[in-house]
Amino acid sequence: MAGAIFLLIIGVIIFALTTYFVGKLQRWWKRKFDPMRNLITDIPDFTPALRFDQGDCFASLLLDPEGHQFAIWRFDGEHRKYEFDQLVAVEIERNGSALELTNRGSQAMGAAVGGALLGPVGLLIGGLTGSKRQEERIKTLVLKIYTNDLHNPVSRVTFFKHPGGRKADAPEVQAAIEMLEDWYGRFRTILAAQAKSASPQPPNEPAASNEQSLHRRRGLLSEGG
Repeated sequence: MAGAIFLLIIGVIIFALTTYFVGKLQRWWKRKFDPMRNLITDIPDFTPALRFDQGDCFASLLLDPEGHQFAIWRFDGEHRKYEFDQLVAVEIERNGSALELTNRGSQAMGAAVGGALLGPVGLLIGGLTGSKRQEERIKTLVLKIYTNDLHNPVSRVTFFKHPGGRKADAPEVQAAIEMLEDWYGRFRTILAAQAKSASPQPPNEPAASNEQSLHRRRGLLSEGG
């Protein structure tokens, strides 16, 4: 009996130590292969809940919905943080050509016209006709973010890049499109909210003229008499 209890205690100790060292190893692994995480935590007053990393790990796109902020962080240490009201427009670029643009207070304009993207197929073949649909290969998919920052008004975040291009139905292209649509939708939502808050409020009822006020006062006095 005593021997069984002893073995149980030893087993618990071994399990606890193993859990501790595995957790420590995992944290070390993340720090080693995710150096961007440590850099991001250095941004003051910024707690991103959403993050996208470029495939080359050169840049990260970060969104802090609670703080109404977003940031573009470069691996070289340069970063730009913006308030939501600094966002001017957002654009999807395919193979170096603009596909769809949304600016503050406007509907989407471009090949995939409408209140929302037409999904992966609409995103890729929008604006293409005939044989171009068969020939077109996706080399780059980029999200361009326009802000009122005069020093750096346009930021580019690459969601897909392949030197020779890939077909539209390639799994990696489809995955990139899905991610790009999500981020484009988020920025469109921000733009719509900013446009709504900036829209003029209906004017208040004009104040009565002095003459009308005088008549009202006389009426009240008459009634009181």
